Amino acid sequence: MNDYSTYALMDASLMVDAECKPWTKSKRRPSWMVSIYERQAWDVSPFIVDIEAAYLRNRIDAVMAMSNFLRMGVHVSFIDTKLSAIDLADHLRQFSYVVSEARGELTLRIADGIAIRWIQEVMSPEQWAAVHQPIRRWTAHSREGQLTALPGPKDVKPVEAPLMFSAHQIAALENSHEPDQLLSNLRAMRNDHRWAASPQLEFELAEKVLKVWRESRQIDSATLLIFARSVFDTKGSLLELPTLKQILSQDDPVLVRRSIERATAAQNGRWS
Repeated sequence: MNDYSTYALMDASLMVDAECKPWTKSKRRPSWMVSIYERQAWDVSPFIVDIEAAYLRNRIDAVMAMSNFLRMGVHVSFIDTKLSAIDLADHLRQFSYVVSEARGELTLRIADGIAIRWIQEVMSPEQWAAVHQPIRRWTAHSREGQLTALPGPKDVKPVEAPLMFSAHQIAALENSHEPDQLLSNLRAMRNDHRWAASPQLEFELAEKVLKVWRESRQIDSATLLIFARSVFDTKGSLLELPTLKQILSQDDPVLVRRSIERATAAQNGRWS
C-alpha cells in the first residue's frame, strides 16, 4: 500500500494576477491550502496544496487554474512525502530563510522552480539533507517547462535548522540570480515584449551580457540596462562588434551609452 501523499508547492509571489489568488484578500484560506508565511504575507508566500483534499472538496478546477497560471510552471513543484500537509509546511518553514553572519536572515525562494535548483547547488550535502530528508521525491519545472526531479540527499548527517550560509554561498546565489534579475528589469522596460525565441535563449543571452559587462568593469546599472536592451535588439550581434571592448572601456557612462546607441543603430541599419 502506498502511504505517500503528493502535494503541490506553489509560489504566490510569482502569481502576479490577484484574481488567481483570492485567498490572500480573505481572513481565511481554503482548508486544502497551507501557507508557509503568516497571513499578512500570504500574497508572496509559498504554500502547500493538498491535492487529495482539494479533490474531495471538488476544487481541482481551482488547483488546475493556479498550476496553469504561468506558462513555464516555475511557480509550482510537486512533493511526495509521508508527512501531512501541515507537517510538510512546518518542515519547509524552517528552511524558508538562512542566516548569514554578515547580512542576518535572508529569505530563500524554495517554491520557485528555478531558484530551488540554485539553492540546492550552493548548499552543502548536510544542508540539503536537512531540507530533503522527509521527502521521497521533489520534482520542479525547469526554465523550459520540463518537470524533473531534484537530487536526493546524500547519506550524511543533516544539520540543524536554521541553516547558516557562508559569504561564498551568498555570493554564489546572487550570481545565479543575476541573469533573471536582468531579464526582469528588461521586461519592466517593455511590458509583454518577447526578448528572444525561447526562455532558455533569453537566459543564455542575459548570461553573455553579464559576462561582457563584468569584464568591462563598468558599474552603472542604467548603462547596463541600455547595453542589455541593445544586445537583445540586435539579436546578440552587438556582442560580436570589434569595437565593443573599446566602447565599454570609456570612463564616462554618458559616452558609453551614446556609443552603444550609435552602434545599435548601425547594426540594425544593416538589416533594414
